[in-house]
Amino acid sequence: MSKRLVDDSKVSDHHAIIPTEQYVNLSALSGDERRLYDLIVRRFIALFYPPYRYDETSVVLSVDGDHFHAKGRIEKDAGWKEAYAAGAGFSAVDDGDDEDEGAERGDAQPAQRLPELASGQTFPVKACRPKELRTQPPARYTEAALLARMEKHGLGTPATRADIIEKLLSTDTIERTQNRLAPTGKGSQLYELVVNELRSPEMTAEWERELERIAKGSGNPQAFMAGIRERARLWVEEIKRESKEYKPHNLTAYRCPSCGKPLKEVKGKRGKSYVCSDRECDYRRAAEPALTNRRCPTCRKKMELRDGKAGKFFHCRPCNVIEKLGDKQGGGRAAKHEQHKLIEKYSDNAAATNSLGDALRAALGQKED
Repeated sequence: MSKRLVDDSKVSDHHAIIPTEQYVNLSALSGDERRLYDLIVRRFIALFYPPYRYDETSVVLSVDGDHFHAKGRIEKDAGWKEAYAAGAGFSAVDDGDDEDEGAERGDAQPAQRLPELASGQTFPVKACRPKELRTQPPARYTEAALLARMEKHGLGTPATRADIIEKLLSTDTIERTQNRLAPTGKGSQLYELVVNELRSPEMTAEWERELERIAKGSGNPQAFMAGIRERARLWVEEIKRESKEYKPHNLTAYRCPSCGKPLKEVKGKRGKSYVCSDRECDYRRAAEPALTNRRCPTCRKKMELRDGKAGKFFHCRPCNVIEKLGDKQGGGRAAKHEQHKLIEKYSDNAAATNSLGDALRAALGQKED
């Protein structure tokens, strides 16, 4: 077999899947295993097919003096794409044919196919309507597209690229918005504050290449580390000369009940929370107050448990009703039960009348459900 297809002499710690001659009992595979096996086999078979050939065509159409442009492909030979044809079995595979910037960002549309065309050919205009649009900025990267860009620029290794993205997410430098990645206020500030050289992916790629040479024994680790130390020294001096200052992007209007300083909103595994901006203060509370079984006396909805200067208290957001934590201990169902027993007790007494029962209900604040 040609080494262009399989070269097991270059196997390293992160190598591709290598086919073997071992027999596979397809009936013993589960549904997911069969689909995965089918995907790998079709990708391998496609290596032996001829190239996919097409003509990239740009068309200019003239309608009453106005010119319209269309771009598409005229397929000449399906080539290796026949292995992924709908009738060839499992075909939900990215064929890797989109190589433009849009494809790397994960928002590229498949190239439209055009029929055979000739210069001077005419077509009837079936419909025409104006449409007002605005140019949009490039779409944000998806995680898969960003991984592809990191690989293209030589950033990280197959084992570390995903961890780099997770580290940025966990430090609130970037965030996921649906399936896209976007910088946070913290990330944008860090990019503006850092020295220009550290913004360049080429420098990181250069380091990665040098580390690879050192791992293979052809690089000089002493010279490499000396160069990094010198660069770090120059960067620190440059930062000291800068007048730019980092400003917390997540400060809120809330004040710390302990020291009075602004609270910061941070994200954690259990959701958002507020922490004091003073590192010496250890105040922290959940951003969204927990709902309790305490019912609002006005609207009967569940009340939130909050922290204040005087301690914990119950708060009904719709009615803005506040009750101290120590008020009406045992409230809710227990209080209703006691009220009901008192009313029944006096209603069974011969001396008790309906007016007495009504007076008791009013005194105890019981409401009809």
